[in-house]
Amino acid sequence: MLGAVAAVIADAAIYYFGAEPLIRYFAGPDCPSNLEFAPAAAKNAGLAVNYALRLSAAAVIATFLSRRGHATVDDLGLTLKDAGRDAVWTAKVIGVLLAGALVLAAAAVGVIRWRHARVDLGSDMELWPVSLLCAPLAEEFVYRSLLVNGLKANYGTKSTLAFSALIFYALHLGYSRPWWHLHYLFAGAILAWAFLQRPRLWIVLLLHAGGNLLVMSDDLLWRFAPKAYQALLGQGR
Repeated sequence: MLGAVAAVIADAAIYYFGAEPLIRYFAGPDCPSNLEFAPAAAKNAGLAVNYALRLSAAAVIATFLSRRGHATVDDLGLTLKDAGRDAVWTAKVIGVLLAGALVLAAAAVGVIRWRHARVDLGSDMELWPVSLLCAPLAEEFVYRSLLVNGLKANYGTKSTLAFSALIFYALHLGYSRPWWHLHYLFAGAILAWAFLQRPRLWIVLLLHAGGNLLVMSDDLLWRFAPKAYQALLGQGR
């Protein structure tokens, strides 16, 4: 459990103290004081390096735990055993989650059209390299391979799911997400559940990247099918 706690603390510290300086470094001397307006390339480069540092720290901790006999390659999910059966299971889970997402999306579209609400676009799409590649790799290694293992060794399944959900939610609050983005609670619980059912890092990586892709779906629709976007939501940009 101490290894998992150390991994979470290191991950949070590297992000908190390293992300902003790295973005400013890649943005150069003309970097705006508000990083929201920094160039997308600088944001992607800075966050990519930051995630690489976070992944490296987690890998050091995982290596230490493995050499001390506290965790095996199987525990960490770094194996491809039974890949065929795992793929079938993963496809079923993705199908269920996608069906649920479509129901929620249909409800959201109904509310948007009813309330004539506007949809904020662009903030997620510009960071797609980080969202689809870097974030899932680093976060799943820390918060599933290491954290779920530590929690599982000391607490029951329900407590592991609850703690994982809360920590994942807190992580994204640290990313300046609004407190009412409660879907991070459900995402943390689902990813922890998936890792408990099938301790394979590649599975939760795929689920995490797929979830991030769904978050960007409105941006994708606007960019590649603007007429369909306007027809669906009943609005222009």
